[in-house]
Amino acid sequence: MAVYFCAVAVRNCPDTTWVVQEYAFERGKYESGVQYGSLRMMRNRFTDHFKQPNNKKRERICREYQQHFGT
Repeated sequence: MAVYFCAVAVRNCPDTTWVVQEYAFERGKYESGVQYGSLRMMRNRFTDHFKQPNNKKRERICREYQQHFGT
C-alpha cells in the first residue's frame, strides 16, 4: 500500500521523484520514498489504518495524500 501511495504521487505530481536512501538507524539497509520540493517522505508500510482513531470514514490515506501533494 505504501509503494502504491508513492507511485500515485509520482504519477500525478509533476515535480515528484522517487528517492532511495540508506536507512538512518541501520547501515546497509535502504528505504524508498518520494521527494516533492523540500518534502522527502519515506514510506515502507502503513499501519492498519482501519483501527486508527479519528478514521471513522476510513479516508486517512486520502487525506494524507491531499495534505502533502494537494491534488
